[in-house]
Amino acid sequence: MFYLGFLAISFFCGLVFSEEPIIFGNSTKDVVVFEGQNYTLRCYAGGNPPPMVSWVLHGNEPNAIPVAKSSVYENFLTISNATPYNCGTYNCMAQNGVGKVHQEIVFLVNSPPRSCIQRKIWTQALSFSIDLECSFQAFPLPESYYWSKNGIQLSNNSQYEIQNFSSGHNLFHTKLRLKNIEKNHFGDYVCHVMNQLGTAESSVTLTEVKDPVCPPACSPATTLPPNASAASIKLSIFYCIMFLPLTHVWHNLNSN
Repeated sequence: MFYLGFLAISFFCGLVFSEEPIIFGNSTKDVVVFEGQNYTLRCYAGGNPPPMVSWVLHGNEPNAIPVAKSSVYENFLTISNATPYNCGTYNCMAQNGVGKVHQEIVFLVNSPPRSCIQRKIWTQALSFSIDLECSFQAFPLPESYYWSKNGIQLSNNSQYEIQNFSSGHNLFHTKLRLKNIEKNHFGDYVCHVMNQLGTAESSVTLTEVKDPVCPPACSPATTLPPNASAASIKLSIFYCIMFLPLTHVWHNLNSN
């Protein structure tokens, strides 16, 4: 402070610090809800200047939440009447021009299995192999599963091989490989799955075609059927090789 005549003038100097945003620990963590339940995800953030909060699901644009019956209001994302389609990893993103930060929230819905949109008709030639597949949404993931044909449960043997795997938190896939297809292998197959909340099944059909379908029929390890004519063998090889990487060695079928 100093005096100019009878006028007193004072100055106040202060420093304003910028702070990168942070997301506070009382924000929502991973959560599992029941189907039909309403739930609000909360994201509390701080920083200087105060950060803007947005929501991202599976890499979409901010605030673009492609799920039914959801609403976004600043720090909150409300999911109404939750279904398996709402499942996923939600990202709360906070940014203020100084920096940005995000926190992932895994949102899961307890539900019985549901068949996903999938291929229903499969084709293959005699004496070749094929993989039939079914996919389901379920949480918890199915703990019991099997394939059947004409009401008879199938198991791993010289003709069939069953494999299962999951992707994401609530997608389950089951695969039935048929080896060296015979006439009695064509027809309808049913895949069955069960979890703690219910059961589901889905059917697929295998039909016969003249030329083999690649893959898996044209993998390098596949042997050609002994009863195929030389002309059909050559046609099949050329037909399939076109769709594979050009790393194969050609042989003259007529040479000894």
